[in-house]
Amino acid sequence: MRKVLLLVVIIATTYLMASEGATLTRKCVGCHGVDFTKAPLGRKHHIIKDSKARIVSMMKYYQNPKDEDEMVMKSQVKNLTDAQINTIADYIVGSK
Repeated sequence: MRKVLLLVVIIATTYLMASEGATLTRKCVGCHGVDFTKAPLGRKHHIIKDSKARIVSMMKYYQNPKDEDEMVMKSQVKNLTDAQINTIADYIVGSK
């Protein structure tokens, strides 16, 4: 019985995280594409190829970027919490 309950909790948690990830990444679709394979603003880099650690690192950098060219990303991520950033990174990595 405990194994069944644990499995239900794991499945429910996974579903809720995926659902939250989809919600949090709605504003990303315009530049990165629905499946994150689009390179934004004419760049060559596709975030779908990144590891979770790199996605998290870059999103935290974009919250306070040194380069003025990154102000579009700053406006997108400035109010995200660490938990939200991790959820987004999990969602993107899970989309591969």
